[in-house]
Amino acid sequence: MALKTVKLEPETQEKVEGTVTADSDLTGDTVEWSFPLTGERPTTWDAGSWDGSATEDASTAPSTWSQVTASPLIGASGATVELATGVTYDAYVRITDVPEIPVRRIGKVRIL
Repeated sequence: MALKTVKLEPETQEKVEGTVTADSDLTGDTVEWSFPLTGERPTTWDAGSWDGSATEDASTAPSTWSQVTASPLIGASGATVELATGVTYDAYVRITDVPEIPVRRIGKVRIL
């Protein structure tokens, strides 16, 4: 998962995306997002979604799969996940893939 910082205008309500690479297609698994303050651990989770289907890279052994996940709507006001302006948050993804439940920090979000 590539780490990047997404900067959003305070009036926006939108989804952010992250790419997950795994050894199998995860698009049937539950994906959740969390946005704690930078440096803090996630404590609350909101449902995300898979954007499209997984793409297999058979050139690796074993094959790897890339799939894009989208967060719930985030923004400063009226969004599913409301974030304060002028603050930077870590973006975490949690995937329920029984028996594994990996949690990964995949980037940062800042509402300008």
